Amino acid sequence: MKSIKHNRVEQVVIKRSHPLWKVVDENCFYSKNLYNYANYAIRQEFITNGKWIRFNELDKLLQASDPYIQLKSQPSQQTLKVLDKTWKSFFVAIKDWKKHPEKYLGRPKLPGYKAKNGRFPWYIKNNTCYIDEQKVLHFQVKRLHGVTFQTRTDGRLLGVRFIPHGSIYVMECVFEVE
Repeated sequence: MKSIKHNRVEQVVIKRSHPLWKVVDENCFYSKNLYNYANYAIRQEFITNGKWIRFNELDKLLQASDPYIQLKSQPSQQTLKVLDKTWKSFFVAIKDWKKHPEKYLGRPKLPGYKAKNGRFPWYIKNNTCYIDEQKVLHFQVKRLHGVTFQTRTDGRLLGVRFIPHGSIYVMECVFEVE
């Protein structure tokens, strides 16, 4: 019998008093900047030429931009993937709206921008962090060098994300478990 794999998330709350708060806040701000910058590029191309810039093309297009460089390569790619999914959902909604407009209050709108002073999740992939034998999470990201967290979950680490929630952040460690 084959075992079933699923994801398990372990959460840690990071308050303003936490030593990591400033770094997380700064990177969530950079993530929001990249989201808005990339969304502007996609919106302009769609409005002007009716074309949708997909993730791979967008990633190549923005690699030399300041928002992409500030956030660093891999977190930037994760932010762009989320934006790509948002646009994909928009096109699915438009298609459904054309078939069943009665299900909607109006025509679905283009994906919008995040607030100017807002924040957006900061994603760290599993190739830049690891769990040791004592279940301690270590980061290999320069900005988080020396930071560790005790975890409780057994399984393969898929990544870590820092989610803004008002004046706090929630660090979510995503594991794949059987």
